[in-house]
Amino acid sequence: MITSVRIVGAGLIGTSVALALKAEGVEVEVIDQDSAAQMLARDLVQATSIENPEVILLALPVSQIFEVLQAESSLYPNSILMDVGST
Repeated sequence: MITSVRIVGAGLIGTSVALALKAEGVEVEVIDQDSAAQMLARDLVQATSIENPEVILLALPVSQIFEVLQAESSLYPNSILMDVGST
């Protein structure tokens, strides 16, 4: 079972996934370049900071996924990376 997930993207999809994971007892971190969206999502989800997430979920526009994927995989080389990008 997955115990920790870092979600990059605090929009509707990312925050909804974070809420569902948190309800199942998974430790969740939510980050976003928009600090207001990030704070709202963190408050809603009661998210924490995760040092070494098992899974990183990218909930971003498709145009941003490659750049963020490279950055996140460099920071967390042992994490599983997934995306729920949409156009």
